[in-house]
Amino acid sequence: NDDGVDSEIEAEQNERHTRRPKPAEGPVERNTDGGFLARQPCRVAIFAPTAYQTRHDAHEKPGNTLRLDHVYGYRAHDARHNVCYNLEGMVVYHAAAVGIVYDSELHSQQHFLQHTDDIVCMAMHPDRDIVATGQVGKDPTICVWRSTTRELLAELKGFHQRAVVSLCFD
Repeated sequence: NDDGVDSEIEAEQNERHTRRPKPAEGPVERNTDGGFLARQPCRVAIFAPTAYQTRHDAHEKPGNTLRLDHVYGYRAHDARHNVCYNLEGMVVYHAAAVGIVYDSELHSQQHFLQHTDDIVCMAMHPDRDIVATGQVGKDPTICVWRSTTRELLAELKGFHQRAVVSLCFD
């Protein structure tokens, strides 16, 4: 090569691009670190509303309470025999860490929220009121609860490792 360059790649690396940057729109401020120019277009483009009044609690943190209204979904990929009807005819099942009692006539749900990790198994007592649910986790828990009131009847801990994968009433 005549230019003393061994390859096209090396020539590309040595090439100087002389493209000019697009001029900044709006006010430009000189930054003292290295002499670069910086623009702040929002500073002049955004104005506070004229009729805006700050609320008395505007500088306080908002409330952080949440209420579960409805659970969308169902755990089926690794759980079996996990949908039952209770004695009132409501559908009892689970999703994530929630035991759900669904009234299909009113399209409403009631929730059992005592689990701390995902529920992976469930069993309905033959009286069709009492439910047992088991969860995954380092120290998995079995919760025995009443499907009509969602009252926790018993909590069994310390007997399993990693997950409770199957439950049954005798």
